[in-house]
Amino acid sequence: MIRRKKVILTLTSAERRLVTTAMLSFRNKLAVRGKPTEDVSELLIRLMR
Repeated sequence: MIRRKKVILTLTSAERRLVTTAMLSFRNKLAVRGKPTEDVSELLIRLMR
């Protein structure tokens, strides 16, 4: 099993909006191509908490 290092970011509200918008766009592109979006969706959920 691969152990992953946790990274904690501190973002301003503007940076958070930018990252959220970019990730939503990326997830939509993956969906259009028929590729799995679960990992991006999981990150979006964590970001929006």
